[in-house]
Amino acid sequence: MNTRAKVPEDSAFSLVELTLAIGLISFCLMALLGLFDVGMKGGRQTANDTVLAATASRLASEIIVTRSFSFPAIRYFDADGESVAQSAALYACTISSSTVPDSQLPGISTNLVRVSMVFGWPLSAPASAQTTHTFYVTLPPQ
Repeated sequence: MNTRAKVPEDSAFSLVELTLAIGLISFCLMALLGLFDVGMKGGRQTANDTVLAATASRLASEIIVTRSFSFPAIRYFDADGESVAQSAALYACTISSSTVPDSQLPGISTNLVRVSMVFGWPLSAPASAQTTHTFYVTLPPQ
């Protein structure tokens, strides 16, 4: 008399099924890791944009209040947008001014002054490899 219970033959996964399942899971994880990198880059870009916009706004307010264009040609800022020495800076801002030609606003004699603030970063990269953003402030004549 045989006392061993019979185990059904199809009660476990085959090696092929396990290999396919592991391959599918691996593919999905790789796709998720790729999206994670894209999300991190987007987050860094958003943080940079936010800091630069706040810094440009603060500089524009300073320019409007002082009505002086005697700023240094280049100002340096850290990751929080605070003014720092060049050695501690993440961003460099080149500030320049020019007059707005009357032809850009027909029928109005303007004599407006356009101040441009060009932010470049990272400072450790060559100028040709830096990312730049430009902000403008237009001021009435003094």
